[in-house]
Amino acid sequence: MDYVKSHSKTLNNMASEIKVSKAKVTAELSPSLRDKFNRKCKKNGTSAAQQLRDLIQQFVKG
Repeated sequence: MDYVKSHSKTLNNMASEIKVSKAKVTAELSPSLRDKFNRKCKKNGTSAAQQLRDLIQQFVKG
């Protein structure tokens, strides 16, 4: 128990640094929304995957 108390900060830091190497996300859009999304990606000069990552990060960060 003392070990956990004395190392709790280290353990918390280690837990926060764990990252998932890959995740697969599938988004189903209607053809009109897909066209709008693809046009937006092309206008911004980003890939659809990068645009989805940005949207997910914005959602998670709140």
